[in-house]
Amino acid sequence: MLEQSRSRARFVLRHPFTRHSAILQVAAVMSRAVGLVVGILYANLLGPEEFGRYSLAIALAGFLNVFQELGMSHALINLLARAEARGDRAEARDVLAYFLKASVAIAATSGLAGILIAPWLGSQWYHDTEVGFLASIGVLTFALTFFVPLVTTIQQVRRELIPLAVLETGSKVFGAVLTVMLVLYGTGAFGVIGGQLLVMVISSVVAAVMYRRYVRAGTATGVIGLWRTKISWQRISYFFRFGILIAISKNILKFNQTIPLLVLGAVLPTASGLGFFKVAFTYVGLPLVIADPVARLLNDQFPKTEVSGMAKLFRRFYQITAVSVVVELALLIPALLLAPWGLAVFFPEYRASLPFIFLLAPYPLLVSAGIGLGAMFRTLNRMRVNVAIQAATLFIMAACAWWLIPRYAIGGLAVVTLLLTLVPNALGLLYFVWLRRHLPEETTPAC
Repeated sequence: MLEQSRSRARFVLRHPFTRHSAILQVAAVMSRAVGLVVGILYANLLGPEEFGRYSLAIALAGFLNVFQELGMSHALINLLARAEARGDRAEARDVLAYFLKASVAIAATSGLAGILIAPWLGSQWYHDTEVGFLASIGVLTFALTFFVPLVTTIQQVRRELIPLAVLETGSKVFGAVLTVMLVLYGTGAFGVIGGQLLVMVISSVVAAVMYRRYVRAGTATGVIGLWRTKISWQRISYFFRFGILIAISKNILKFNQTIPLLVLGAVLPTASGLGFFKVAFTYVGLPLVIADPVARLLNDQFPKTEVSGMAKLFRRFYQITAVSVVVELALLIPALLLAPWGLAVFFPEYRASLPFIFLLAPYPLLVSAGIGLGAMFRTLNRMRVNVAIQAATLFIMAACAWWLIPRYAIGGLAVVTLLLTLVPNALGLLYFVWLRRHLPEETTPAC
């Protein structure tokens, strides 16, 4: 038994997925460390009120960015991974061409509309035009995200993970230094969001140069070539239908995440309460540094595993879910024990966040329990089921937010946050348990 366990452990450690996860986890730890330091600096330099206004602007921008999301980024990695696995360069070119043209069309329509309407929404909902103006900068930043996800997707699919980690971590470090310097200069929340826009512009230039290297090497088609590529209506219809189901699911999830924050911002007399919640939510999310890169790799790993059969796919899904929950629990316990000390040392103005940290404690465990759900829904073309689950969650969240947040403010928001994580993950896990029992081994499910 002991030798069998050792053999299994060696197999896991030598598996390519484990090595790839380790690379992204190192990058994720560095990014999360940078994010933690920057978060501490933001919170203390801005103060509860300005930090709350910054959080409100980010939430409003996230709400408006929903209308720019057609599921392309997630569809891109899934479709490109399949094309690369089959060696179908024509389909890979069509996928990238569709991504380019759709990105330009969305930025020129819903992106521009979001930029223009954000100041009005800030004035009408919060009587604060500046919050709306900051949100419009956030919408513009999202509209400019093309080259970075394009290059990182290619790198992930081709397992060029060290350049991927360098690009993402480097932009994170550069952005942290730049935005903190702007805040120290006295620019407030505008310096943070404006700095993020500048970082996106610079990162896009760097990513464009990296993409140009793929073109010169003959492993990718140039942007002009992609723009001129004629895609058959059959493929456009397939790409759109595949992406739109992902988009509906992701957008409902974003609504679930942003609407409670927007409601709380309208209920509270000042924005400082949002700052307290933001600090608590950021702290309990620290253990997820391990889960984030794993969830990312599953987006292209599961489609490859599916080729080996349903039994192997579901076995990997169950194994990764169980291990993720155990790892998150091991990280969460010491984090909670250190919470009073951590707030006193790093967030002296936010000690009122401590009760909300303990209230939100189950959050990383709930997230880790659903670590592979999104990838499984996409791999098995069951996005309609995912959309139905997210829609049901939206109705539950709306009812709970309507009743809890006006009565219990930040505490109500914490409960709503846990519910909108628990409900979809529990339903998703139950669905896949049922599906495995009714799905023949060699059958590829239809959408």
